Amino acid sequence: MKKLAIYCDCDSDSGMLTYTLMLLQALKMNSDIQVLVISSEARNEKEESRLGKLKSASSELVVLSRNYTKSIDAARKMCEAIVAFGANFYIPNYRYMPHLVLSLLPRTIKNIIVVHSDDDSIYSCIRFYKSAIDGVIFPSRSSFAKADSVIPSSLEKFCVPHYFSALGEPLTSSTLGNKIKIVYHGRLSHEVKKSLELLNIAKHLNNLKVPFLLRIIGSGNALDSIKKIISEESISNVEITGQVSRDELYDLLKDSDIALCTSIYEGFCYSVAESLSLGVVPVVYENDVLHDLIENGKNGYLLPWGRADLVAQKIQELYNNPQTLLEMSNAGVESVQSLLSAKRYADQMVCFFDLIEQSPPGKPWPLFRPRGLPYDTVFSRVVAKLGRKLNLW
Repeated sequence: MKKLAIYCDCDSDSGMLTYTLMLLQALKMNSDIQVLVISSEARNEKEESRLGKLKSASSELVVLSRNYTKSIDAARKMCEAIVAFGANFYIPNYRYMPHLVLSLLPRTIKNIIVVHSDDDSIYSCIRFYKSAIDGVIFPSRSSFAKADSVIPSSLEKFCVPHYFSALGEPLTSSTLGNKIKIVYHGRLSHEVKKSLELLNIAKHLNNLKVPFLLRIIGSGNALDSIKKIISEESISNVEITGQVSRDELYDLLKDSDIALCTSIYEGFCYSVAESLSLGVVPVVYENDVLHDLIENGKNGYLLPWGRADLVAQKIQELYNNPQTLLEMSNAGVESVQSLLSAKRYADQMVCFFDLIEQSPPGKPWPLFRPRGLPYDTVFSRVVAKLGRKLNLW
């Protein structure tokens, strides 16, 4: 019996929650794996709902108090729960506190990092905790290809693309309307998602006089800016729905023809995978990860980043050539069914567990080494630097 512990805060409404739930669902296909999920107290109804989903999908749920004044105290409590569960493996996911746990756990437990995004902060974290990490999982072939250049060569690396079981059917001529229905769903942010680009695309579509409706589904720090620009510039044919339930999201996706993505990078783009699985054709800005999902011109279009004019032109072409749209929709559903199956994912995860289980236990965390980033005191910075100079860590 293999036992995995994983951290997922119920305040997450983005990739961490989706990844955790999908991992739990896939591992349920293997009766020899039990999973402990560690989360934190819910503060509202949405967080209560997420805790309920995590509980129903896992073997056991431990909920931590949010009243700890020091992260190290919460990390020690997590460590106690993981050891009591008898875990063989631990995945911290995002956040500072669960990574602290890496420095506290017995080294008989194998610690696994999942590279959720291509941001340098995750690679800095891996380099800092490398002596406490046994393996690294990359969710896309493109990020795995550059693994040796960004993380220590001593770590076991494995590419396990996420999965997405097809939930819908391709578009048909009967589902197409007199306007093309476009959707964006996901976090709305200025930094990585570059969500204001959605409005540039809408403006170009309006200039081309394409009959369309763009639905923007989600929340984030760019939402207020989006609403303000729509109002000030009178951008028509854009509808803001905000955050919706999973069932409502799938209903909206099934009522869409085209999906947009404006991110400068992704770890694994769930929104595009979901769209493909439901027959929605992605017309997106190019980034390395999306090449894993989209075959340009077959099941979607990958266009140079920032070229809202080209995105609008491709959407116009698909509106004028519905047969091409239908063919690409069908190709999208087929690609998800063949490349992103839950069974393939579960088998590869078990294979990875078997691989790192055979590796010898690592060395304990050095007694005087600071346990977390960023260093919170001058003393910890001095000790960390001295330890590096003496080649102690």
